[in-house]
Amino acid sequence: MVVRVVAATKAEAGRIDNRRVQTRVQTKKLPHVEVLRKVPAAPDCSMSAEEKVLFKGSSSPFMLAGLLGALGAAELVLIVLGFVLSLWLLLLALVPLAVAGWALLVLKSRVYEVTTERIRISTGLLTRRTDELELYRVKDMTLVEPPVHRMFKLGNLVLQTSDTTSPTLTLEAIANPTALRESLRISIEECRARNRVRLTELE
Repeated sequence: MVVRVVAATKAEAGRIDNRRVQTRVQTKKLPHVEVLRKVPAAPDCSMSAEEKVLFKGSSSPFMLAGLLGALGAAELVLIVLGFVLSLWLLLLALVPLAVAGWALLVLKSRVYEVTTERIRISTGLLTRRTDELELYRVKDMTLVEPPVHRMFKLGNLVLQTSDTTSPTLTLEAIANPTALRESLRISIEECRARNRVRLTELE
């Protein structure tokens, strides 16, 4: 009996040693895991992900209807006088054409860009100038629709701002002014809430 108990004890001790050896071997075989942190990319400062373009374009050429009509009448008179009196008067007929072309170029060179955060106005033919206004600085909006503008569904959006350089900003002869005014109203309220600006602080 004593021999059997001793043998059983030695066998059990051998199993425990084998388990310890296997555990050490398995522990050494465990791979080294390295945790890498993802570095966020640098933000784009030109336009945020939430910023959207509400309107981009120039004033409609129909705002020059009066000027173009007067130039067209002067052009017709000069052409008639040129054939009746002297052909040299036909050279003067180029003046109304040049004035009309210059007026259209100046009109198209002024570009309005309205986003959900700011308003940009770019002007100039050779030298470009861009003025920018944050929407939270807008205090009031007025929509003006002259008779000629209403015929073509155009309007002037006049903005009263707290900016010292541009206290009054006008978007002239733009298409769908009512829809743009409503979109601007919502964006202005969101910008004020995001920047924690009250209307009394702008006065």
